[in-house]
This record gives sequence, C-alpha cells and structure tokens, in this order.
Amino acid sequence: MSIYYRIVQRIDPREPEVAGKFYASGASIGRMGLNELASRVATRSGHSQGTVAGILYDLCEAIVYFIGQGRNVDLGNFGIIQLRLRNASGSENKEDFRISQVGEKKLYFVPGITLTGRINAAELVNADGMYSDMSGKD
Repeated sequence: MSIYYRIVQRIDPREPEVAGKFYASGASIGRMGLNELASRVATRSGHSQGTVAGILYDLCEAIVYFIGQGRNVDLGNFGIIQLRLRNASGSENKEDFRISQVGEKKLYFVPGITLTGRINAAELVNADGMYSDMSGKD
C-alpha cells in the first residue's frame, strides 16, 4: 500500500513576512466512487456488484439514522463515525448560550486499529510528478 504526498510551502500566519517552511501534505490522485468500491468488494467477496452496492447504500442510510439518534457508529476495528459540532462563538455562561452559536455540524471518522495499522505500515510516495502529468504541464 502507498500513501501519496506532495511537498507544500506553508507560511506561519503569525509571521507572514517570514518565508514559509516546506512540509509533506497528503495528496489525492483521483476519486473512487461507490460503484468502483462495490466492484472491488464484489470481486474479492464473490457477491454481485449490485448486491454489494445495495449493502453500501443501506450502510450509509443506517449511519445517518444512528447519528440522528445521537449515537456514534462503531465499525469495530475499522473505526468509529461520530458527530461533532463547531461553535462560531462561545458564551460567558450557560444561560446566555444560543443554538445559533453552533456554526457547523460535521461527521468525523476515527480510524480503528486495523486501518491505523495499515496506514502506519504504508510506503510514502511523492506525487508531485503525477500532478504535473495530470495537468499536461511539466
């Protein structure tokens, strides 16, 4: 397994006049859709692509349902999906809090031991050359 990265320059916002430093940043070389995922699982499992796709759609529905019930969705060693709220502002005391202060609702995925182990063991591959190939420029 490989993890792709690019080298990017980041400027410290506290010191914008200072030249930025270079860091590795995760890179994507494309997007895989649900049908491609279903095809891959179907090939490995012996089930039809349609059956696997149906199960994946149903899994998504179940996740939404249980998150709506106020529960985290524990997928075992794969990880946990949970809802987090980001507040636009805080209140000095509990009585002054207003629900309008909640800025956004986000789902977070916390990887489990199986996924974490695979990611930690993965080889890092510089994707800078792939990006120039995809844009048609060198």
